[in-house]
Amino acid sequence: MRRELIPSFVSIPFALGLLVSLSSIARSGVNANGYLLLHTDDTVVYSEDDEATYCDMLSLECPFDPECDDDHSGCAMALDDLEPTSGRGPDPAVIWVIAAFPESSCPRVSAVQFGLSWPYEVELGFVGYGNCADFEIATDGWPTDLGSGTAITYGNAVRRTGFPVYWFAAYSYYGPIEVSIANFTTGPAAFADDSVPSILDNIPREHWGVV
Repeated sequence: MRRELIPSFVSIPFALGLLVSLSSIARSGVNANGYLLLHTDDTVVYSEDDEATYCDMLSLECPFDPECDDDHSGCAMALDDLEPTSGRGPDPAVIWVIAAFPESSCPRVSAVQFGLSWPYEVELGFVGYGNCADFEIATDGWPTDLGSGTAITYGNAVRRTGFPVYWFAAYSYYGPIEVSIANFTTGPAAFADDSVPSILDNIPREHWGVV
């Protein structure tokens, strides 16, 4: 499967306001057909000291392309090669949320909103989490409460076909459980671009990552 940032003239609070209050209004924009993938790598052992590095994933394979004239095949291959492994059991596993777009697209991501979902009968414990953007507004209880969500924005929109937007370090005492992307609390999981007003592209359910 092939999946795929930009100078923004929209202030961070304004972009967040668009996501939170107008997320039900969506048109087909430059971020259409995007994915929010989930990825884990059991060779990465969570450490507080390493938190600053978790947003560096794919920085070499999926570089910025301000003019949208680069070859994105290397990024597409790196995204295709992602093989989530999540067998750490009660030990914390690092989970990345990755924005991904088709190889031929020219995304301009200025904001993202989403939630998480897992079986309600089990408890998912979080020992650390963080965004890879410039500003965040999360709902109460994020990320520990089912039904909570977060909206993040970038001072300069991102022109990359693959990049991490968030990371979590989580565990389950009850053995392996399935975690997936979910809709935001008051609207769909969506990308916003740097237009004025911003154009929102909903992320279809079949493009939600699961680990």
